[in-house]
Amino acid sequence: MFERAPRSTILVHTTAHYVRAAVLERSDPAKQSITAAVEFAVGEDDALADWIEAHSEDGPGWVAGYCGFQPPGSMLIREDLVVRNPPPKLDAIAPLVDRRARNHPEEGWSIGIVDAVTGSSLAQVSGPCTALIVAMPKNEVRLHQEKLLAIGVRPRRMEFTPLTTLGAIKSHFASELADAAIAVCEFGARETVLYFVDRKGVHPQDTLPFGLQTLEESAQKELGLATIEEVRATFDNPDEAFTRRAPACCVSTLVTCG
Repeated sequence: MFERAPRSTILVHTTAHYVRAAVLERSDPAKQSITAAVEFAVGEDDALADWIEAHSEDGPGWVAGYCGFQPPGSMLIREDLVVRNPPPKLDAIAPLVDRRARNHPEEGWSIGIVDAVTGSSLAQVSGPCTALIVAMPKNEVRLHQEKLLAIGVRPRRMEFTPLTTLGAIKSHFASELADAAIAVCEFGARETVLYFVDRKGVHPQDTLPFGLQTLEESAQKELGLATIEEVRATFDNPDEAFTRRAPACCVSTLVTCG
């Protein structure tokens, strides 16, 4: 009875390159709407904090936030499990995550688990099941929480962005997934993660050893450009000659990395 429901909530989506924020208006329980949105480059924390303070309708102090992020070293794993005593013991899953990980975080893992087909909680599941395991380094989660507090956001919920994105794709294309699958690519600087989404849920694939930066370096060599900045400018404003040569740049990257 002493808690006051906020009239608005901040949505914060953090990637390796940018941070997007939006205001979710909640004054009417039957209707919610986005009333403002903004994008900042990573590192523009002061500007983001000022924007959040200016758009908070609940006075000074922290504003409640729903936050999506993907910390370095995190993984999404599909695994067949046998749950003997619900809910699943997340500590018992840590050795499985360790076997899949390239690097083991000093503080261990923050682990979440959902049904791989429906995306629902496994809290009451008993027996064999196919699960999606989200594993994030605890130290990276803690650091991100501290960053959110520093810009004036008190996270009510922190979500692993790829999982929510894949869930939205599966829901949107549900009728088309009966006889087909959708491939979703997540491009990083040096790696690309591929997911297949079908009627049996989400299927994470092994990481591919090339990404956007690899493509830029290959294009720099293929086009004989002096700097990566020139490559990016060419990609942003391609002329006819570059358009003809672009497929060769991409094939060169795949051959080099494959």
